[in-house]
Amino acid sequence: MSSTEDATELRPYLQPSESPRLNLGIYIIGVVIFYVLQIIGALIMAGLLAMHVRKTPNVGTTELDQFYSNPNFETIYMNPNLGLCLLILPFLVILIGMYLWLKHVHKRSLLSMITADKNFDFKRLFFGFGTWFLLSVIMEVFVHFSLGSSIDFNLDLQNFVLLLLIALFLLPIQILVEELWTRGYLLQGLAKTKLRKIIMIMISTAFFALLHSSNPEISKYGFLPMMTYYIVAGASLAIMAVMDDRLELAIGVHWATNFFGAVIINYEASALQTASLFNTDTSDPLLIASLWLVSALLFLYLCKRKYNWTAFSQLLK
Repeated sequence: MSSTEDATELRPYLQPSESPRLNLGIYIIGVVIFYVLQIIGALIMAGLLAMHVRKTPNVGTTELDQFYSNPNFETIYMNPNLGLCLLILPFLVILIGMYLWLKHVHKRSLLSMITADKNFDFKRLFFGFGTWFLLSVIMEVFVHFSLGSSIDFNLDLQNFVLLLLIALFLLPIQILVEELWTRGYLLQGLAKTKLRKIIMIMISTAFFALLHSSNPEISKYGFLPMMTYYIVAGASLAIMAVMDDRLELAIGVHWATNFFGAVIINYEASALQTASLFNTDTSDPLLIASLWLVSALLFLYLCKRKYNWTAFSQLLK
């Protein structure tokens, strides 16, 4: 396939049809607006938490300090499933804002940030989810035997069933917003420049890492180790999106990662403190980043064969 054909294949996703006046500056404004919406959503969540604290006499200064250092909702006597719903709330605010911004400013749909097709490809979504979920199980087994960590079985059937429903139907809101923001909207804005695709991927990855820079894992495991993990994960997801010319695979992989961490096995200081099936007391972000990189390379190879991707050298164009 010629280089001209490669560029034509990538154009619909990275450069959707819209008015020429919508330059990079409009996209930058959009990114900033989405960030402001995240702050507004976080303030709403904080207000709801404050209402809960006022109604719970057992919550004192000690419990609040523990909660802010490690956001385990059970510390402030709140059901972790309700806490997870509160964590998703800011992303729902962003999603509504995205819909309105795309509709009234860009005159197009949210789907145009995912694919140039008329329909969402659920087969790609479930392939990404299923394959990465299996790889996550393999990674976790390797981490367990490498670190010698203890894993505790923690089944509370009623809470677990509710958690499973939240992870299946509400957690995707958080994943979808992050993908639309960093590997949909931002990449499409950068495509209006003459940057090489690999530079666009690097910028998108840096922004993705910065969005997670306030996560509680940072204070627990250190800035550089966690940033290494976020950068490896963000770059892998961005490469999937650009190579496949659509976002469903990246959404599936991202969903499988968060689903596995929220529902199957959780660890101390995780951003998603849930009533998961298992708990572990040990985590090594550098080891996990290394295993993620190996898994991502395998996943990208499988996708290249399955979806007949062109050469990875196109990323240098």
